[in-house]
Amino acid sequence: LVGLESRPLRDVAIASFTLSVLTILPPLIVMTVVNKVLQFNSVSTLLLLSAIIAVVFAYETFLGHARRLIINVVGARLDTKLQLHVFSRLLRLPLDYFERHPAGETMYRLAQVYRIREFLTGKLLGTLLDLITLCVLIPVMFYINAKLAWIVIACAGAIVVIILAFLKPLRRRYQRVIEAETWKAAALGETVVGIKTVKALGLEPQRKALWDEQVAESGRARLAFGQFASWPQTLVTPIE
Repeated sequence: LVGLESRPLRDVAIASFTLSVLTILPPLIVMTVVNKVLQFNSVSTLLLLSAIIAVVFAYETFLGHARRLIINVVGARLDTKLQLHVFSRLLRLPLDYFERHPAGETMYRLAQVYRIREFLTGKLLGTLLDLITLCVLIPVMFYINAKLAWIVIACAGAIVVIILAFLKPLRRRYQRVIEAETWKAAALGETVVGIKTVKALGLEPQRKALWDEQVAESGRARLAFGQFASWPQTLVTPIE
């Protein structure tokens, strides 16, 4: 699905590379002002550099807006294609699947399709765009000051080690959150679908007790995940 959007994604990559270059220009111009203009009191050069910075900021603003629009279009198209693909797969599932899985569980899993789209057009795309920015920034950092550049790379390596160390435990805890949310959605779906039976047999107390139990389990799972997930950020913050 992502491969079908290669042309707009290519445009986004080009825009990101250009934005990375434009982001570097103002600090370099300021360095030139401090080292050359102020030293020789050259007002004409200062005015020229100010005009260049204004043009760079204007172009950067326009290009950033265009990139966000393209990303939104790609996200909407991916979302539509994912929805169509998932529903087609749902209709092709055998009957015994629906007999083995509650309707609420199936509906909950279908509702999570938007997370795939958010990952593809959000974190994954953002990571790829950040890599483009790094390819521009790292050589400039070494050009300005190699020692400081190595310090930044060492800090980045420490952050990567911390994230990798917490990745597997976080995955286990998040899996518990997903399971708890799935069972909660299943309980809700079964109650809504079979509400006539629940009312006719007077099963409201039992369904309420089941719902309370699933909500409590979901809350415990989310709390455990949130408490553990705060540790990587806590350790990374001083390094940042």
